[in-house]
Amino acid sequence: MGKCIKIFFVLFFLIAVVPFHSVFANDVTNNGYLRMLHASTDAPNLDIYVDKEKMYSEVSFKSISEFIPIKEGSYKVKVYPEGANPNKEKPIIKEKIKVKNGDTITLMVIGKENEFKLQSVPDDLSVDEEKGKIRFVNLAEDVQSLDLITTDLSINDIKYKGSSDYIIIKPNSYDFEVKIKGQDNAIYEIPNLKIMAGSNYSIFAVGLLKGEPGLELLITKDSITK
Repeated sequence: MGKCIKIFFVLFFLIAVVPFHSVFANDVTNNGYLRMLHASTDAPNLDIYVDKEKMYSEVSFKSISEFIPIKEGSYKVKVYPEGANPNKEKPIIKEKIKVKNGDTITLMVIGKENEFKLQSVPDDLSVDEEKGKIRFVNLAEDVQSLDLITTDLSINDIKYKGSSDYIIIKPNSYDFEVKIKGQDNAIYEIPNLKIMAGSNYSIFAVGLLKGEPGLELLITKDSITK
């Protein structure tokens, strides 16, 4: 029998977003959307800069932001330990991203010390008014492949850093199990997760199966806050 978790949806205010940022889009109908997830067990709390401006601050492990509208374009993203002076210290991550109109992207900080990187996954915010959608993302650093299973669907062989597509599922309450690929016993159980019609969900596996911080599942309802 695996761990049984209390169901919670990640509170978007866990990441402090710096307001009035020049890369934020004023026209919410003609841009892309970006959110951040801290999924590295080795990284400290983080400050995240986009084109030399601080976009997110005090980002702790397991924190995820709401979707922020961002102008179409190419951006330099630099990630620093919280409180670092970007004029004097080197970033632990320095990468470029491209955002197109209509993109919705979850940008994730992953990796071990000296190997930190950004990993992105596209998000599907289109809804089925009669059914829900769900996807599974494996960011558990010491588990190479995971399955997510319930009565109406089975999402199999999601490798580390990988993501499934969004799968359509009937609205209902479900008991989910997370298993290591090829094994019968669940390493995690999600009891009574309510899937609602017209809603999309992501389940992110983060942490370590063996070690600390331990394996946890972050469940998000994927939508744009107007």
